[in-house]
Amino acid sequence: MEPIETEYKGYRFRSRLEARWAVIFEWYGVEWKYEPQGYELESYGCYLPDFKLPNLEGLLTQTTPARDPGLWVEVKGGEPTKDELGKIRALARKTPLPSAVVCGVQDESDAWLYPHHGGQPMKTTTVNVLSYLMAHNFKHALYGECLEAESALKQGRSARFEHGEKPV
Repeated sequence: MEPIETEYKGYRFRSRLEARWAVIFEWYGVEWKYEPQGYELESYGCYLPDFKLPNLEGLLTQTTPARDPGLWVEVKGGEPTKDELGKIRALARKTPLPSAVVCGVQDESDAWLYPHHGGQPMKTTTVNVLSYLMAHNFKHALYGECLEAESALKQGRSARFEHGEKPV
């Protein structure tokens, strides 16, 4: 199935899935930038990551002490190929930010987190990635708020863009 370009918040996303992730980040109150910068990656050529979340402080702090805040996020509609995972790992090696790959917007969809410098990835689920983001990046967050990841994903799944509709 071909992705459908989707306009949201003044951006033209390459797919509805990417626009749904923008809705998820907004629901959480996370600042996001869509395709802000491309990189030349050694053996992979040019690469343009989908999202930069520029103000996340604590992601993977156990493996990434003292680094610039932020996270790269690549959105995939299905299981990423070995080459696609290699690109996001190479991005984490090249830039001062860790990176993540998320597959879809289902709670148990696969996701990967790559620490800064492209260390050993952690395979997990989208709901765990969002819970982790909330728990480690918002000091004011209560534990219950960290469990809101399922609600955020539900918000993203329910976002409709057909016929010019805009998510609430």
